[in-house]
Amino acid sequence: MTGNAPAGPLLLIYGGSFNPPHSGHLRLALECAEILRPASCLFIPCAVPPHKEGRKLLPFELRVALLQAALDDLGPDRVCPFSVSALERERPGPSYTVDTLEILAGRYPGLRPVFIMGSDDYRQLAEWRKGRSIPDIADVAVLPRDGESRAGFSEQTLRLRPDAVPSPRPAEQDIAVEFTLPGGGVIRLLVGPRLEISSSEVRERFLAGRDLNFLVPPGTLRIMREKRNDICKIWSCRS
Repeated sequence: MTGNAPAGPLLLIYGGSFNPPHSGHLRLALECAEILRPASCLFIPCAVPPHKEGRKLLPFELRVALLQAALDDLGPDRVCPFSVSALERERPGPSYTVDTLEILAGRYPGLRPVFIMGSDDYRQLAEWRKGRSIPDIADVAVLPRDGESRAGFSEQTLRLRPDAVPSPRPAEQDIAVEFTLPGGGVIRLLVGPRLEISSSEVRERFLAGRDLNFLVPPGTLRIMREKRNDICKIWSCRS
């Protein structure tokens, strides 16, 4: 149990710019949900990402619509409800993850928050604003990318949090490595496939008129096509 989160049903939290959302985003969330069996999963698009694309970022409301269309394509047969939260629209300034997690911990007192991320982002976590304190607010679940090894993940975790203690090998076959923190927080490396798709690749292909089927969910792609002119103006601008 984390210091600020009660034991109990899990709330998966997946944040990002989602500029645009793509099938890799959905696959990562689905893998985490199938392994951890949460009560719910929230997708939280950043309103003002502090380290992202600047002027090439689509308007917040459009990214929310694109993400909602992606989730609608999943249909009803899911491990848990998936929903989009516009939380970061409610506050001014950069959308720092630590602030969002603190707000969510207060809004969902009966659920244990779990922040899900890819291993590429996890390697940068110490550089995020108060990144080392994030595992004290929410458990962290990481899916591997770019050949992330168990040893590499363990080294990264101990650099991030020298007070982390490795757990005995987890009984669950879908959890590769697990660390616990003094306050009860948990950091896990999960086992599962991850689609190697990036939003930057999707943007480049969209601008070039390439086929995005199976890279982007159908509902999302339909909206992108409808708003192609506006989207191209933003993505092709010089930052």
